[in-house]
Amino acid sequence: MNNYYVIEKKELEPEILNSPEWPKIIGYCHENKSFIFIEGNGHGFNGIVVSETIANESRWDKLFKILDANWFIKIINSTQNIEKTSIENHIKAKRKIIEIIKS
Repeated sequence: MNNYYVIEKKELEPEILNSPEWPKIIGYCHENKSFIFIEGNGHGFNGIVVSETIANESRWDKLFKILDANWFIKIINSTQNIEKTSIENHIKAKRKIIEIIKS
């Protein structure tokens, strides 16, 4: 089981119960350098874990834009071997809170 820091999330009111669209969450695991993307609710819930390399592919740009999470990709890409405490400090500065998802 891995711990993923919540980078950004939005919980808009879905148009339908068990919406596959909302909420949306992006998390990051420092230990294995991976992202977790979660969206939906109830029967519409789904998620995927991808490597940093895959998270940088253009197919994920829309999700990062919707959640205003491009700041985190820039940090990861510009800082080689970023330390866990540095990641935590960036998240606290942006979100004011540290949330963990276990997966």
